Amino acid sequence: MNLTHLFDLSFVGRRDEAALEFQGATYTFGDIDARSNRLAQLLARRGLEKADRLCVYLANCVEMIDLFLACVKLGVIFVPINILYRDR
Repeated sequence: MNLTHLFDLSFVGRRDEAALEFQGATYTFGDIDARSNRLAQLLARRGLEKADRLCVYLANCVEMIDLFLACVKLGVIFVPINILYRDR
C-alpha cells in the first residue's frame, strides 16, 4: 500500500464531499483528484518521470496541494522550499 492508494481509498463514496476549504472556496475530493490528475499529465508531458525531483517555491495555496498529489501520482519527489528563505 502506498500514499496514492490511500488517497484513492478516501474517494470511496466521497467524491462529492468537501475535502478542503481555502480562502472562501470549497474543493471536493473529486475536484482535488481531477486537478492533480491534470497537473500530473502536464508534468509527464514536460518530461518528469519517477524519481525525478521537482523543487517548488510557493506560498500556502491549493496549487501546492495539486502539485504534491501530482508528484505522488507520478512518483516524482516533491521538494518544497520555504518561502521565508531569502537571499541575504
